[in-house]
Formats: sequence, C-alpha cells, structure tokens
Amino acid sequence: MELSRIVVATDASEAGRAAIRAGRQVAEASGARLTVMTAALKSAAAVAGGAGGWDEGIDSLEALARHLRAELGAEALPADIELEVVPGLPGIEVPRYAEEHDASLVVLGRKPRSQAARLVMGDTADAVARRSRVPCLIVPPARTALRRVLVALDGTARGKIVCDTACAFARAIGAELGVVTIERQHVGEPDALADQVPGARSELVAKTARELAKRCGLGVEVIIRRGDPVREIMQAATGWDVLAVGYHRGGPPGIIEGGSVARRLAHQVPGALLTVPL
Repeated sequence: MELSRIVVATDASEAGRAAIRAGRQVAEASGARLTVMTAALKSAAAVAGGAGGWDEGIDSLEALARHLRAELGAEALPADIELEVVPGLPGIEVPRYAEEHDASLVVLGRKPRSQAARLVMGDTADAVARRSRVPCLIVPPARTALRRVLVALDGTARGKIVCDTACAFARAIGAELGVVTIERQHVGEPDALADQVPGARSELVAKTARELAKRCGLGVEVIIRRGDPVREIMQAATGWDVLAVGYHRGGPPGIIEGGSVARRLAHQVPGALLTVPL
C-alpha cells in the first residue's frame, strides 16, 4: 500500500467535517494527493423539476468549496486539493469513484448513532467498506489523533495482507504499530496456564508481524489475548488511535451478522477504523 491519492467522502454533517480533517492530516503526513468529494441523492422535487438540490445540502462544486473553506478556516482552497460532486447513493458512488480514480485510501466519517441502531441497520460507512476494493479509514466525529495503529489478525493467510497494509499505512503517516491476536479459550483451561502458553498460531502471527514491520522499518508491539474476539480486541484497542481489520467485501446491508468479527468491531470501536478489503 503506497499512499499516492486519498479520496475524502464528505457531506454537511459533523462526521463529514471529521473526514476532511483526517484526510488532510493523512495527506500532509504522507505527501499524497487529496480529493474531497460528496455523493448524494437528489430530492424528489429536484428530480421532478430537473434542477439541482441534493438532499445533503451540497449540490455543486461551489457549495463544496464553501464547505471545505469553512472547515479549513481558509479564504482560498489549497491548490493541491481537488473537488468532485457525484449524484447517487454514497454507499455505491464513493467506492466506485475511488476505484475509477485509482485511490489508495478512502476516508469517511462515522455518524453518531446508538450502538443498537448500528448493529441493526448498519450505515453508509459500512456500505462503502463492504463494496470498496480500496482500504477505508473511518473516523469518529471527535478530533482523532492518528499516532498509534493496532492491527487485529486472526492467523489466516489473508492476515498477511491486512498486516502489510497496516504496516504501510503506519509508515506513511509516521505512526507506531501494534498487532493483536486472540487465542480461543478452551473449556476448563485454567487462566493462569492459558496466559503462559500462547498457541502455535499466535506465535506464527507474531513472527509474521515482526518480519513485515521490520521490512517497513517499524518496530511492533505484539499483544496476545484469550477469549471472545470482539471483547478482547476492544479491550486491547484502548489507547490506540486506529484499529485495522480485514473486511470481507459483499454481504447484505442491514443486520450485522453475528459471525462477522470485523463488522461487529466496525460498529463498536470508539476510535478510527482502517478496513482492508479481503
């Protein structure tokens, strides 16, 4: 993963403004080109009248430029920022735009919703991540530092792709790197014994992570925990700014299936989330 072009998907919400801030931060740290775009459906009245009028309130490049200038506190936009307005469903148009324009990373804001609502209905960020062939950085509305990146690995061969992407991302923005993997809790196994004997899978994960981090010129902190993956990863992520996970493309919108650890984490993690398409 080389950060050469970053696409920020924004709207008039606080989540959209958070995406702009994070995208600008990553672009400045990595030297990548930055495109700020918005995608929204036209209102029924606008469609009937054949006019503009996107539902999200940004219906032209001029409106997007005003929105961006206000967020950056600048009278003029920096020359290195490109703007784009695309009509359509954000969950479809954002990943399509990123793929067609060879983006290295998509940055989106996570809108504030109750945990119950997220688990039942999903949201635009989840829809984009499920369709995207490009890694997505999903940030919370509050200002978030991007100094520490923790990647969750499950010991599968695909985990190398996730770790490699997270390593490259951390290197590009000058962040620290950590790896967490969760061992299955065996019935009747004493906790004291379990803590002392990491499994062969975890040892392999740790070895692979250290090799990839060394190749990227980074050190890595390895965390091995035991128990329920979602609960243990959430606890391990305390103190880390970004959690990186592998994200399976496709799947139905709406109800978050009980077996998807990555999607459950995406709707519960309080900090930023880096999704790596699998």
